[in-house]
Amino acid sequence: AIQGYDGGLQLDVSQNTGNGQTNFINAMNIDSNGHITLPNIPCFLARATSTHSLGSGWQTVQYGVLISQKGGSNFNTSNYRFTAPVDGFYQFNAQWNATNNADNDGTLAICRNGSVTDIYGSSSMSNTGANYDAHVVSGAGPLSAGDFVEIRRYSSVSNTTRGSYPYGGWFSGFLIG
Repeated sequence: AIQGYDGGLQLDVSQNTGNGQTNFINAMNIDSNGHITLPNIPCFLARATSTHSLGSGWQTVQYGVLISQKGGSNFNTSNYRFTAPVDGFYQFNAQWNATNNADNDGTLAICRNGSVTDIYGSSSMSNTGANYDAHVVSGAGPLSAGDFVEIRRYSSVSNTTRGSYPYGGWFSGFLIG
């Protein structure tokens, strides 16, 4: 059902529609200016755990501080994973800053279901000689409900996430459709 609110429209997807209903499941709003919002679309924003040490080889980057999420509790700060609540096409973005090191590779990858060969994006950056080495990656791909995505870093040496807030890194994602 559709109901009016504040000069706009609200789309209800509950089973109990009718006059005077107050328990709407709000799926979409169109305000009086024509702006469309989707209050329950799965999305999240997390920040890297400060001064987290990563060994050499493939390691999961710890994004242990959840800034915000909508559409359920889909990002887990204990295992640093986003788990898809519904089938769909998702967009992910990640940034991570390492303290300077002698890394010859420095790959950051968006890995599906824990696989370093099933990825939605990767980016490599070797040691820049600066105080910090920045790594940025984005990508999109299909997920089935229950699939998960995490950010993994490959390095030939051990390194540490930059410790000063908010510069260690960010991980975000959302359902496209």
